[in-house]
Amino acid sequence: FVISTETPDRGRDVIVASIQTICQPKRLRMLNDSLIDPYVFYDECHHAMAPTYERTVRAMDIWALCGLTATAFRGDKKALGSLFVKRLPIR
Repeated sequence: FVISTETPDRGRDVIVASIQTICQPKRLRMLNDSLIDPYVFYDECHHAMAPTYERTVRAMDIWALCGLTATAFRGDKKALGSLFVKRLPIR
């Protein structure tokens, strides 16, 4: 299921959404209301420290958060550790 409409399809096991879609307060509330103990896989998580991204991730009712990135270090030196506890390289 892809979040792109005003009415979420509840009861799905997998939901795919862009941060630009779910950062909107109404859609973020709908997403939080439709998920139970969600696991979130965050692609390109090196963007997570940008204000909109960080605010959205912190507002989600997340049970587990897994960030994926090929860019382990940000150019502005902001640490990802405030959102992601462990960093495990995959080779």
